[in-house]
Amino acid sequence: MFCPNCGRQIEKDAKQCTECGVQLVQDTPIDEKKTEEAVPKKKTSLEEMVNTQEYNTEKMLAAMEDNTPNILCIISLICLMVSPFLGYISILLTCFFDIAAMTIVIFVRVKYPTNIFGRVLMILYTIGAILVIVNFIIFIIMCTSAIRNCRPLP
Repeated sequence: MFCPNCGRQIEKDAKQCTECGVQLVQDTPIDEKKTEEAVPKKKTSLEEMVNTQEYNTEKMLAAMEDNTPNILCIISLICLMVSPFLGYISILLTCFFDIAAMTIVIFVRVKYPTNIFGRVLMILYTIGAILVIVNFIIFIIMCTSAIRNCRPLP
């Protein structure tokens, strides 16, 4: 016998599905053929729904949920790509977009830990942040060295 809700195989005398938890005890007898023919639900992609013209909002939201971490990673990349150009307007805008990009990637890593795109971006952003800090330290060292070696004008 199969669960009518999720399609998982269950025992004939089961009162509840062990997978989805739906109650199986009914006042009327269960038709064995119908429950055995039940097909497990599969996630449909957005393209399949558009091609078959099934515009069920719940199905579309479930399909879009799978792409959410990738969309967030793309938004993060856009923020990071735009930020240098905003430096001509205001350095604060540049900092804001850089922080927003990093925050979005951190969110993706926390909410979707198995997402590869988020993992790669986190590694790249971390390497970039380390390089910025190292460059800043080198710049400070060079400036202090130049100031020490300055000689007063005659």
